[in-house]
Amino acid sequence: EGIISNVFEYDYAPASEVVETTRVYMNVTQEGKDDLDDLVEGKLVKGLRLSTKEHQSVTAYQISPSGLQLISKRLPDEERQLVDDLCVVDGKLLQVVWEEDKF
Repeated sequence: EGIISNVFEYDYAPASEVVETTRVYMNVTQEGKDDLDDLVEGKLVKGLRLSTKEHQSVTAYQISPSGLQLISKRLPDEERQLVDDLCVVDGKLLQVVWEEDKF
């Protein structure tokens, strides 16, 4: 969604993923995944490995205190607002939910 909305500038391609027991195709950016790994390695983002009820490994991400500090110093307000507009709807943080075989 962030790429389609021009918030992020990445290339993407369909990738097959299994969600619960359903195979779905999602647009995935390899560059974005690599950048996220770099942020985790640099301790700007925390990664938590989890296991689904189908025993698949997934990673949850959270910005770290040092990541927040860096953003407050270096990310221009206009760019921060673009991300906030993408992630916050009606004053609430956007939640991705899988129900009845769709997001």
